[in-house]
Amino acid sequence: MRKLFVILTFLSAALVSPAIAHQVDDTDEASILTHGGEWSRLYEAGNIDAMRDLYEDDAWLMTHGAPAKKGVDAILAYLKSAKATAGTVAFDISPEQVIIDGHYGFLISRYWMDIQPAKGRNVTQAGRSMLIYKKGADGKWRIWRDIDNQAPDVTAKDRPSAADAAD
Repeated sequence: MRKLFVILTFLSAALVSPAIAHQVDDTDEASILTHGGEWSRLYEAGNIDAMRDLYEDDAWLMTHGAPAKKGVDAILAYLKSAKATAGTVAFDISPEQVIIDGHYGFLISRYWMDIQPAKGRNVTQAGRSMLIYKKGADGKWRIWRDIDNQAPDVTAKDRPSAADAAD
């Protein structure tokens, strides 16, 4: 319980008071923001095995309404199954906040996921995600914790247009 309290205190302090965070290195922030695009590209292409290097070995994936997937093998198995079931999937991600603190990076984003199954009707899911990245000894940022939910303040009508993305 004490460990959980320390972690929650650290996270809330880092998110509420960026002044205590280390100096942000633009290349670190850019790497984290680029990471999301690479994740989307690989998932949309169905190249789930290539996603292994995007995750820490002890990563967790906590999706809305489902048990946590713990460890990169469990996450990749889940993603393969989800992709096979979903058919064509396209993502839009809109970062809201990035904080770098030492070897950890925090990314809060809004997301939109368009699912076009082989059978059935198309579905758009929208929500918010919080990813915690860990910087490896090789200098590469990888997802360590990933949690997303379907937030009532992120809807299909909130999706940025292509013109907004160009600005």
